[in-house]
Amino acid sequence: MPKTKRTRNWSVPFAFGALLLSWLLWQFSQFWRRLLRQPRLFHPELLPEPSLELIDQAERIARANVEISIEDRLLPDGSHKLVLNAGRRNFREPWARDFGFASFGLVTMAETRAARETLELFLGFQTPAGQFPVKIHSTSILERYLHSLFDREQPIHTPLRP
Repeated sequence: MPKTKRTRNWSVPFAFGALLLSWLLWQFSQFWRRLLRQPRLFHPELLPEPSLELIDQAERIARANVEISIEDRLLPDGSHKLVLNAGRRNFREPWARDFGFASFGLVTMAETRAARETLELFLGFQTPAGQFPVKIHSTSILERYLHSLFDREQPIHTPLRP
């Protein structure tokens, strides 16, 4: 009997590949849709009043920067905490170092709830060995970069995680 050449049926792998490619394109388009629907960053203009001293102007700017960085954030268990983020544009997430520097200022500004809940947040994510996380985030590095590149606010609807 002569050997017959077997041909491979490519319809199943091709259909699987097409399905996978369609799913990847859908995910890619949904990511860009979510990114571009985020509102543009708000840059508050602090116009100095002529009668204010330089130190008063600096205090107003610092107070405005701290107040705009205090936000209500979602946690993995579904609860919410009022936390101090490291910033509004590039680092819209709590950083332990920045919080440590700002904690006395928060108490001075009578923002004790934000100070307490941010500290509780870091204590909640403390490891059994006693180590605190450097930051607690809700977006990936790529997402943060793309939001910054397109001058968009970083989303805060995803729960925070260490």
